[in-house]
Amino acid sequence: TLYPVIADGSLGERLAEGVDTLGQGSTAHFLQRMRVVHPIFAVLSGLYLLYVAISLPGLPEEPRVRKLGNVVAGLVVAQLCAGVINIMLSAPGWMQLLHLALATALWIALVVLSLAALLREKA
Repeated sequence: TLYPVIADGSLGERLAEGVDTLGQGSTAHFLQRMRVVHPIFAVLSGLYLLYVAISLPGLPEEPRVRKLGNVVAGLVVAQLCAGVINIMLSAPGWMQLLHLALATALWIALVVLSLAALLREKA
């Protein structure tokens, strides 16, 4: 990784370490400054994606869109859990790869869900 993480400590201490890098201002690398912003944006966008995945199928019910919405919702929850575990484990390589794989799967599921919803509207 670009910067070391705390070997021991609680999740709060790990996030607080990220806040400490904000005090460095322009001397800190931009990825170090992103350590605090990334989890905030992840939770906010995750909540938005959950809302979209749950509300998009709407009426009239389309079973395929509903199923894809459930897949997206499940992947969002899995991705948020993987992010928390990634922080708690001090970002081991295998966990980073799993986190990226889940992000890729979520992106693909969102594209397929969007396609299914758009095709439903045309019919």
